[in-house]
Amino acid sequence: MVLEPSSPWVMDYAEESCALRREFGGPENRVVLQIQQFVPDSPMFSIQVVGPNLRWNNTAPDRLHLRYLPDEAPTMLGVVLRITAGELGHGVAFHAPLNFPFFAPTADTGAVPVSQEQRNAMAARAQQITGIELRDAFTQDMTLNTRSMGAPMHGLQACLGELLTHWGIDVAAHQTLQRKAFPVDQEEWARALQRAYPRSVAGLNADITVRLDISADGQVAACHMQQRLGDEAFGATACTQLIRHARFSPAIDAQGNPIASYYIQRIMYRCC
Repeated sequence: MVLEPSSPWVMDYAEESCALRREFGGPENRVVLQIQQFVPDSPMFSIQVVGPNLRWNNTAPDRLHLRYLPDEAPTMLGVVLRITAGELGHGVAFHAPLNFPFFAPTADTGAVPVSQEQRNAMAARAQQITGIELRDAFTQDMTLNTRSMGAPMHGLQACLGELLTHWGIDVAAHQTLQRKAFPVDQEEWARALQRAYPRSVAGLNADITVRLDISADGQVAACHMQQRLGDEAFGATACTQLIRHARFSPAIDAQGNPIASYYIQRIMYRCC
């Protein structure tokens, strides 16, 4: 099933993220694609594909092969969640990179700021992508002919830059950081999160993304929910544990001074 665009790209300006949204197909095979991002310069995106007539492939649960056109090879994915979005119907949600060059697997959470060379490479990569192919997730495979993603992704990054100002972030200072805020003893506070699996939702799974406000002395000043797929108890528990246990080395500006910053953390709860 090859679907052409049936709407322009729409930008969703939320408090904690920016998202591109576009519809494909017609009344009988309508599909909505959403590409969401929570912080500038990250190679990772949250992607959702939903449609009123989509049916999950129960012979291969939680399986999805994603390929960006015109690439020949598929993109490696982690956990794929099945979602129901009201009148929009059934679909899938997952995190995926756009296979940008220069990025190590942990580049979006590492301490080294993104360079202008990397930004240029990301823009060039987005320009190359003209479609998204999804196989195995639904009873019918599909290709969404997005056209070039260059202009939409440029708009997404502009939205994210504006978003930082609403978080109280010094955008100019963050464009020339010597070092981003990065976690200290992350394994220790990850174990605290595991021990605090909320009993009220025992047996359920969740996938959440939070933004932590990091003070100039490396303390977690606040926790904000950016995305939650699952019960509210997971988000409340995660924020409580992160404020209590998480510690950071603060961001360092161009003059070598520690400054207030932020850190984005994705947490996946799996019961069994």
